[in-house]
Amino acid sequence: MKKFVVFAVIVLFAMLSGASIAGPFDEGMNTYKDGNYSAAAKLLLPLAEKGDAFAQTAIGFMYSEGKGVQRDYVQACMWFSLAAASMESTGERPILRGTPAELMTEGQVAKTQRLARE
Repeated sequence: MKKFVVFAVIVLFAMLSGASIAGPFDEGMNTYKDGNYSAAAKLLLPLAEKGDAFAQTAIGFMYSEGKGVQRDYVQACMWFSLAAASMESTGERPILRGTPAELMTEGQVAKTQRLARE
């Protein structure tokens, strides 16, 4: 439940910050809300790969919860790290980076950092 709250806060932040969520991101989030997690992942992943911090956060959450994708804390932390780097000035950085990392081994954290750099 705590992770969902963090996810909801980030989405709310996106809406309140004036960021446009119309279009593919909105469609992906609506699909997620409808419970079609696999379809949501297919819609949000291309946005995340293009650098959309809010889509990166959503994909990170999906990996951490195993919704629409296989649960993978390394991938979750990588996406959260990329989103945090994009949102450096928002104050969300510690929340995004700490959520799945607390459940990972040192080796997984190192792999996350390598993947984020790539």
